[in-house]
Amino acid sequence: MAAAAVEQFEQAFAPPTADLRRLFDPRTIAFIGASEDPGRNVARSLQATMWAGFRGRILPVNPKYETVFGQPCFADIGDIAEPIDIVMAFVGPDRLLDVYRACRGAGFFIAVGDIVPKGTTGADVLEQEIRALAHSGWPRIVGPQCVGIVSPETGAAATISTAVDDTGLPRGPIGIVSQSGGIVSSLIERARTLGGGFSHLVSSGGEFDLATPDYLRFLVDDPATSVIGIYAESVADYGALLAMGRLAQARGKPVLLLQPGRSVAGAAAAQSHSGRIVGDRQVKDAAYRRNGIVTVDDIDDLLVAGMLLARHRPQPGTGLAACSLSGGYAAALGDRIVDHGLRAASFSPATVARIRAETNQQNPANPIDAGGRGRPRAGYLDVVRTLEILDAEPDVGATIYAETLFSYMEDIVPVLPEFVRSAAKPHLVCWQAGPMVEPVLADLRRAGVLTCREPHTALSALRAFYDVGDLPPGDVQSGDVQSGNTPDAVPPGAVDLPPGPVDDEAARRLLARYAVPFVPEIAAADPDALFALAGGIAFPVALKGEVPGRLHKSEAGLVALDIVDADGLRDAAAAMAARAPGIVRFRAQAMVRGGLELIVGLKSDPAVGTAVLLGFGGIYAEAMGPPVVEMAPLDTDLADAMVSRLDRKGILEGYRGRTLARDRLVALLVAVGRLGAAMGPTLAELDLNPVIVTADAAIAVDVAMVAATSGPAQAPKASTGRTP
Repeated sequence: MAAAAVEQFEQAFAPPTADLRRLFDPRTIAFIGASEDPGRNVARSLQATMWAGFRGRILPVNPKYETVFGQPCFADIGDIAEPIDIVMAFVGPDRLLDVYRACRGAGFFIAVGDIVPKGTTGADVLEQEIRALAHSGWPRIVGPQCVGIVSPETGAAATISTAVDDTGLPRGPIGIVSQSGGIVSSLIERARTLGGGFSHLVSSGGEFDLATPDYLRFLVDDPATSVIGIYAESVADYGALLAMGRLAQARGKPVLLLQPGRSVAGAAAAQSHSGRIVGDRQVKDAAYRRNGIVTVDDIDDLLVAGMLLARHRPQPGTGLAACSLSGGYAAALGDRIVDHGLRAASFSPATVARIRAETNQQNPANPIDAGGRGRPRAGYLDVVRTLEILDAEPDVGATIYAETLFSYMEDIVPVLPEFVRSAAKPHLVCWQAGPMVEPVLADLRRAGVLTCREPHTALSALRAFYDVGDLPPGDVQSGDVQSGNTPDAVPPGAVDLPPGPVDDEAARRLLARYAVPFVPEIAAADPDALFALAGGIAFPVALKGEVPGRLHKSEAGLVALDIVDADGLRDAAAAMAARAPGIVRFRAQAMVRGGLELIVGLKSDPAVGTAVLLGFGGIYAEAMGPPVVEMAPLDTDLADAMVSRLDRKGILEGYRGRTLARDRLVALLVAVGRLGAAMGPTLAELDLNPVIVTADAAIAVDVAMVAATSGPAQAPKASTGRTP
């Protein structure tokens, strides 16, 4: 990405809302209510600040003491003459507001507890008053209900976290923003177990004032941070979060997000098939992905994947290679690789020849059993040689050494770190054993080798690593967030849909406006009128009846197939009218033969916009896994990438001996994406099911459309680029 383009892109964003350098690299920290009582949080917080190696001034405040932990103690915060960067107040909720009002001019106020005591009369008015103060000379507020900040990079700690102790802080390139204080503490402790470390960690808590995007802006600008991890239970401003994701991507900093609540309960009320198979969470995940943010499943992913990304960048299209001295463990790991959605790398003939010649493994399947020689105290040499050969294989993007117990395990400690330091690609150790292996793992961690105790941790982190490589390239055309659209982005136009299921005729008119290809058909209000139009369509045909509000026709007896002539069409329509009262229109559609059935749809989320989904239909719907989702609009590159993500087995390239029209499918996806971007959340769901792809076409056969609210939408634009 050109430097000038990045600079122009960054200028589209507002400057940071506060100078957070004072928070993460303070010169002074005041502790109101300071005490040496080991039963109080303030004592732990003071000790944590000293244990972290804080280089600035610690300013205890309590009229009861002259010194606290050897530091001169002030009777009142007003007695402190020098500028205060951080205030931590350990007082009761009845005094907290008065203390805050006395802190004018301080940089930041860390609220470990509530800002406004629970049950306070007029709490809303009081909260507004405090927010106004925070933006007019009083300290910005971190929290409430948080554990504070920990900055291994600067040696600052203003925290009550029990993970900060006299053993020191794990320092590294990962910056963490977490709404959970417990996760901040767990990450620090996990780094001591797995390796890795952090530049800065902040427990943002309830985000009364400063919020996740504010901290992200600091980490994006921070030279000590090369990877960013987020734990967010809720997002108040998706636009700001997605904007920070794009800015981080422009700066070359991967962003990993752990967000709980992955259930698809939100899809239960969906009316279209597309709306049921893709819930709001999948739409949000697609929005994150479009804006440079990769979602992960576990707190260890934030740490382990973060360390992998800090050292290496993924090579798109590559697979994973593994080896073990245990043939059984290697075989078991192969299944786990597939379970985690990873691809086992293929080996070139040159790589196979080297493995056979240099390690004596004559059948080098991936994962590789590296224990072929059976030499006592020399097996580790074959491990390292195998890893070196795999590191040079073009289809390998990362390697993993997976192990159980073997004799003289300690012999690998001097040589494996040397390989890791020289390797061109990322490497993980997964050693699933008991206490006997702990000394070996500790030595490897001290030497800078990332170690995991079981496969899930390693493979989940590698999945996140590869997902970063699969992100669409970031745009620098403007500062607009690439979330598809928002309600405010929909200008007045000619389309006005009443809420609920959309009439088939109106749905088809809207599809035609956006050039979404539909199967040839004729339509009429009664069987005789349909018979009169039969000369305008080629037989055989499928007959479908329309009943207002009925989206799914097959289960209601509103579909008849393989009608071969006009008389049969009239008879079938009359029979359908007799068994299904309320039909307002009949449609006869040309039968499409010899194609692959897919599902193409739209699903809107008011918070982030509208997503396009693509999935297998017909006999492949269950066997081929979930659909892929991408935010609207699409250009041809994004649409083509959707097809690749869905069709990993190459069905489109050789379906029953025929190559299907991938380019036509891509064009249809682009057209649907333009429709979704223009309509925005006005259109809640769209289901084109099936879309049939043949050797020369991709056409929709049936449509179910649901409008969320009445509202206009814009006419289609000529451009189909990524930026709405």
